This record gives sequence, structure tokens and C-alpha cells, in this order.
Amino acid sequence: MSLRKFLSYLYWPFLLGSAFLTLLTFASYFGKFPMDTKLGWLLNSFDLRNEANVATWFEGLLFVYCGITFACLGCGGNKLVPSIEFKFPRPLSFFFKQEFLKRIFFQVSFFVLGLAGVFGSLDEMVSIHEGIGHRVEKNLQLYQNTALQDGGYTWVFLYLPVVIFFLAILLFIYIVVIRNRPDREKSCKWVWTLICVLPIFLCGILMGEIFEMMLKNQGIQPKEVILPCFEEMFELVSLLILSLINLFIADSYKV
Repeated sequence: MSLRKFLSYLYWPFLLGSAFLTLLTFASYFGKFPMDTKLGWLLNSFDLRNEANVATWFEGLLFVYCGITFACLGCGGNKLVPSIEFKFPRPLSFFFKQEFLKRIFFQVSFFVLGLAGVFGSLDEMVSIHEGIGHRVEKNLQLYQNTALQDGGYTWVFLYLPVVIFFLAILLFIYIVVIRNRPDREKSCKWVWTLICVLPIFLCGILMGEIFEMMLKNQGIQPKEVILPCFEEMFELVSLLILSLINLFIADSYKV
């Protein structure tokens, strides 16, 4: 069995698991069951809003899975890159006429995005982003004597330019690769739809964090509102969309 087929089989358990955890997260919010009850303990263990629980490990595995789908495309560069012909902007036209430069760009990009998935998994499990936020706030003495003190929310503004950069590269690669796929006669409107909605979900994640920051600054705990439930759902949906697009590309190029 090829890696591509194995990854396509794994997609469905991740899809169903994501839907299951999302439902439990919303049930935990609306139910507000006490932790000393069995149901409250169970929902808390599968609540995406909490740290270091079953849901955290599942989301970490989903990050790794998404990263592997990118790495799969990077490994299949020999089949993927020679098929790519596109009218690039003039500053890039010379660069992409060189076969080896074109191959390096696409393969390295896919592998870097794959590593980003692994980093996202580690980040999710050990809260690297919050640790960075805490360190920056401590060193710069930000939010002193406010409700945001020790919140670690500074990471949002540090990650924002990184996310925008990688999203721009990713969308550029997706457009080029999908427009040049060997089976262009097959309709793929659903793939273009996913590519269009992907930035919306990613922006929703960052905006959700910013709104949480604003709520906490007003003395409102984020878990008291439903917003974090949608934010966590957007994270899972974004990872599933990325994985599905990658699997489509891998299938089109028979990677």
C-alpha cells in the first residue's frame, strides 16, 4: 500500500474524531457539568478548550498527520514538479524556467510546511506559543497590573506575520500545482472552494484569540463565552481542509 492511500484511509478517522470532539466541547460549554461528576470529568477530558487532555493529544496527532501529507507531496516532487508550467510574474519567470530551481522551491516548501505541522503538534501539546508570550511579556513588562498579566497573549501578534507569510506561499503553491495537474479535465470546484474558505478559518482562529484577549482584559474569563468553542473547531477544520487538499493533489499527480 502506498503512503498516499494509507493517508487517505486515515483521513476518515481524523474527520470523525474531530466531529466527535467538537460536539463534546460544545456539550461541555452548554452543560456546565461539575467536575466532581463522572459526566463532568468525561467532558473535561475531551474538551478542546482545555490543555493536556485527550483532545489535546488528538489535535497534536492531527497536526502531525497534516504535516505528513505535506511531506508526501515533497517526496513526490519528481512526478509533481516537471508538470508545472505557469505564467509567473516577470521577476519570477526566469527563476521558474530553471528545472532544478523550480524543483528545489516546491519540494523545500512542502517539506517546510510539513515541519510546520510537526511544530504545531509540539506547540499544541506543550503550549510553546503561550510560553513565548509569557517570556516576551515578562522581559518587556507588558500588561503589568492588568487582567492580561501572565496571560501570554502576546504570541498572537508574534505569530501573525508568520502565518500571513506561510499562507501566502501556500496559496501560491496550491494555485500553481492544482492548475497544472495532469487530470485537468476533471472538475475540482470543491477544491477551489476549500482553498477560498481556508484563509477565513485561519483568520477566525487568530481573531478568536484577539477577542479572548479583549474579554479577559474586561475581566471576563474566555470559557464563560462560546467563542473558544468555535475557535477550536476552526483549528480542526483548517487542518482537515489542508490535509484533504494535499490528498487531492497527491492523487492527481499519483504521488
